[in-house]
Amino acid sequence: MSLIYQALKKLEGADYPAAVKEYSLKKPGIKTLSPLLAPLILLSIAASYFAYPLASGMNGMTAKPQAAALDAMPEKARSTPIEAPPTPPGLNEQGIDEYRSGRFDKAAALFKKAASEGRSAIAHSNLGVAAMRLQKKEEAESAFKKALELDTQNSFALNNYASLLAEAGKSGKAIAMLEKAIEAAPSYADAHFNMAVILEKKGDLAGALAGYEEFLRLAPSDGEASQVRKKLMSLRSGIIVKQAGVR
Repeated sequence: MSLIYQALKKLEGADYPAAVKEYSLKKPGIKTLSPLLAPLILLSIAASYFAYPLASGMNGMTAKPQAAALDAMPEKARSTPIEAPPTPPGLNEQGIDEYRSGRFDKAAALFKKAASEGRSAIAHSNLGVAAMRLQKKEEAESAFKKALELDTQNSFALNNYASLLAEAGKSGKAIAMLEKAIEAAPSYADAHFNMAVILEKKGDLAGALAGYEEFLRLAPSDGEASQVRKKLMSLRSGIIVKQAGVR
């Protein structure tokens, strides 16, 4: 998996604060349905009802930023070779350890030092995620931009920047970033997850469905996989209701 958005989840094993809140479907009005469609709609609504204890478990899906170790870059996202981490661990790796422990100030300081000592897109991206956790959004944006100056195809930086943009309500720009991330690394599961979250918020249920399905295909054992499967049930039933003509 995929310092978006929760791109960080695999490396730290923690949940993230909501960067994108989920939109609910608009309440439908009443429209007469044919006798054959009625049972189908009732089954769909029942599926939605049982699939939506997501509020208690997830409070809606959220975009997730991600911490990246030097050797964690997807192969297709690399624009230049990345050497194996040094032994003992370097500044970036020390920063990840601090981040995992919740010491975001110390993590940010280490990432900042790592970024200043070497032209590392990863260190800048990690600095951006640590800054997000510290609610330093301008610093986070600056760090992501610097990461992308160093490596325009860095999928972690693209995904993490998209998470920040989504949090700011800039869904169009976030989608453009995620499209680049997916183009650079098609197997980057969290980028597909984040795309699905944003498309669902925009009301594109079919697009969200495709994104969540791709996420599950790429990361079937992810910690959120069971919740995503419930989400898919709900989305499918919502699409059926919509296609049946309920307004």
